Amino acid sequence: MAERLLEAHKRGLWHDVNIQTLEHLRNIVHQAEAAIEEKQVV
Repeated sequence: MAERLLEAHKRGLWHDVNIQTLEHLRNIVHQAEAAIEEKQVV
């Protein structure tokens, strides 16, 4: 979901978002990707 929201912002579909929300969403995506990679390594 976070990736979709970031994509919507990137495409100009989500205009009224603040920078903190975008940063929080980016952090969520990075954490999820790290967790997935960690599971694949084990």
